[in-house]
Amino acid sequence: MTGQTGRRTQAERTSASDKAMLDAGVRLIASQGSARTTLVQIGRESGFSGGLVSDRFGSKNGFLLAVAQHILDQWAERMRRPATAHGDGLDYLERHTSLYLKAVLSQSDLLIAQYRLMNESYSGQEELRPFFQKFDKQVRNAVVEGLTEGVEAGDVDASIDLDAFSAIFVGMLRGLAVQHFINRRAFDSTATQATIAQICQRFLSPV
Repeated sequence: MTGQTGRRTQAERTSASDKAMLDAGVRLIASQGSARTTLVQIGRESGFSGGLVSDRFGSKNGFLLAVAQHILDQWAERMRRPATAHGDGLDYLERHTSLYLKAVLSQSDLLIAQYRLMNESYSGQEELRPFFQKFDKQVRNAVVEGLTEGVEAGDVDASIDLDAFSAIFVGMLRGLAVQHFINRRAFDSTATQATIAQICQRFLSPV
């Protein structure tokens, strides 16, 4: 909103319509995959035309790249550590696990679309791969950062290879997501989250 009239600027209207199209893309990709999703469908789902989607993003591949970035930006915001967080990195792992499993159990469009595009990044849509490589690095670095603070505070064993642990931790959560997508009754979420916390505590705590 700008001024006293409450009217949006052209830039604000463009940003809002871009977001509507990207959000529509997330929903469609989550429900039917990117191969079956067309620019016409995206326009219809978002309340615009396929021509406008093409004008904004250039092509379907251009749109998929934008959707991938849109998904990763939203995840980065959701998983960002609170400014007040400090010290024990185990708190970060617990929060990360809780948020991630909540998205898994709710069958989040954002998460399902991410997995569909992630799979496609190494099975046909190779131009998507740099986005997910960058995102993976950001996620693992965040885990390492949190645990490094734990090491400095004396809460995490300084002998642990934090890079290796971060890869294992992220892989564990993604493996659970795949199991749940295949079978919603694959595991008990409460027991699983508690067990992950125990694994992290026992492995990372100083002897």
